Amino acid sequence: ETHSDISLQVLLRWADRMCGIGLVLTPGGPAGEHAPCNPAEAGLLTAIEESIQPRGPDHRSRVSVQTEAGTRIDFMSSVLHLRGALAPQPLQDSRGSVLQWNGEMFGIGDARPPADANDTLLLMEMFGACGSDNEILHVLGSLRGPWALTFWHAPTSTLWFARDFFGRRSLCWHAPSAACPLLVLCSLCPPSDLPWAELPADGVYSISLPGGSLSSLLAIRHHPWSDGGPLRRPIAPLNRALPSDDVGPTDASERLLAALEEAVRVRIATHEHVADVAAVAHTLPDVAILFSGGLDSAVLAALAARVLPGDRAIDLMNIAFENTRSARPKGTSIYDVPDRLAGRATLNDLRAAFPTRLFRFIEVNVTAAELSEHRPHIRQLIRPLTSVMDDSIGCALWFAARGRGLLEGNPFESAARVLLLGMGADEQLGGYSRHRTGYQARGWQGLVDEIAMDIDRISSRNLGRDDRCIMDHAREGRLPFLDERVVTFLNTLRIDEKVDVRLARGLGEKKILRAVARTLGLPTAAGLAKRAIQFGSRIAKMEGEAAARGADKWED
Repeated sequence: ETHSDISLQVLLRWADRMCGIGLVLTPGGPAGEHAPCNPAEAGLLTAIEESIQPRGPDHRSRVSVQTEAGTRIDFMSSVLHLRGALAPQPLQDSRGSVLQWNGEMFGIGDARPPADANDTLLLMEMFGACGSDNEILHVLGSLRGPWALTFWHAPTSTLWFARDFFGRRSLCWHAPSAACPLLVLCSLCPPSDLPWAELPADGVYSISLPGGSLSSLLAIRHHPWSDGGPLRRPIAPLNRALPSDDVGPTDASERLLAALEEAVRVRIATHEHVADVAAVAHTLPDVAILFSGGLDSAVLAALAARVLPGDRAIDLMNIAFENTRSARPKGTSIYDVPDRLAGRATLNDLRAAFPTRLFRFIEVNVTAAELSEHRPHIRQLIRPLTSVMDDSIGCALWFAARGRGLLEGNPFESAARVLLLGMGADEQLGGYSRHRTGYQARGWQGLVDEIAMDIDRISSRNLGRDDRCIMDHAREGRLPFLDERVVTFLNTLRIDEKVDVRLARGLGEKKILRAVARTLGLPTAAGLAKRAIQFGSRIAKMEGEAAARGADKWED
């Protein structure tokens, strides 16, 4: 179906939305009829559609195109609808181009898009004005926000596919080979015999199919991010200057507060919750936060309280796995894990700082039996990653994002579809122990080098895994600390304005963010040392997993 004939004026009022992406490219001729890889015989299309359905429960559709040489491309999408009238995906225009967009357009270069603009239609319009590869790359390089996409440019018979610079949205793939010439792209790895990998977020990929030959299918082009080419890096380079004795106090924490507040604002202020209001009795929240009570999540909660209208509740999802292995004081719960205790303490600070705001502290308690029940499904979501650490963190995120627990002792499930998370703060602000180790080994230069390495490899780490686990509950994760403007601002600062690991843990790492927390009235969180979610929630101890190294592979 072609949706281009619907008026632009109406479409611009349609909602931003997330979707599950699935694509199978089958070459024409004998190569596409190769029996072990025939997608119809293998049930691959059905498996993809079923796997992406939870990511977009509000709409599902498929669009197919075929080149003159017989190459077939099946586009499958599922849509998570957040506000306004439902707009379908895949989107096909009058020229036959097809777009699958899973993301949020928070900026186009230095400009904000119109508040009522529909991302998918706006991007299709921008692509429609492109007449060359460099122009398409320029458009992709101008996007600010999390995204993954596929785009079939019918005029040039070219398929484009990519993830954003930080890899905040998942896209997995099976690359074509002589043995199995299918190109398969999917938001997650569906059950199949194909070998899967995460699509690298190191640039944009394209395949030109004017002739549809197998050799052209195997010739995938890689267009890397660069500082001077058409696909420009969306962040400023890291300031590698070392501290100087003649530099006095700065206003860096105030400027970071302003940048973070704007990042939170654009991620939640325009979100309107869509639900069957008659079916629920409680007030529908606009936003939830993955809330450990630590520094990062506390700052996000406070900023959300500053940004949201006064009548909106904020759901704080606090995850704990039953703790029967460690000794605990008499009279305490098996769920009184470190993150639960920190969460309650920081909750008191939030309520004192924002006395008119309703914070709902949701105690997400996970038993060993429940973990065992859901773990096979969660591991399928985590794939193609297979480490013990991926398993522990993925399980913690999946249960927390489900948002089902106790609110003041009563069963409760959050209705929020937007979930704020603190990913990205540690990499930029010296939050990991290896940053302190780098300083101890080689001074300030060692610390700068460690942070530079962490920022450079954010896209290849864990954000795809996190997206797959969170979106399985039809919730959309948003990461204010990885807003391109926030990262650019932090990259312009000198290292000692952000972190000073000469100070004790809980003081020196993320020094600038601790100052922000104190300004926001959060003294408890401002003094807490970092604790990784797998340890703070105690999943790493639940089954004796602490004895395994994080990089070890799990056993099915």
